[in-house]
Amino acid sequence: MATSTLTIKIDDNLRERAESFYSERGIDLSKAICNLLYRSIGQEDNDDPPYTDHDIFYSSSNIAALMDSIKSGKEGKFVEKTMDELRAYEE
Repeated sequence: MATSTLTIKIDDNLRERAESFYSERGIDLSKAICNLLYRSIGQEDNDDPPYTDHDIFYSSSNIAALMDSIKSGKEGKFVEKTMDELRAYEE
């Protein structure tokens, strides 16, 4: 696969925090950005999963549920809950 260099300008503090965040997950910042771009276009980078297994937010099942929810929203299908109903999920 051919590669190219992408130059972006970000706040130094943001870069340090992001590098630390991804480093704790065994990923360098370049790989994290590539994974973001793959996901943005709806394609998985099968060579290297973006997050470790213990990061359940980015699990395949959760990403699928989020994408399904986004699709439903674009189709105008929404679920409305009161604050009391949402609080009931915590119990």
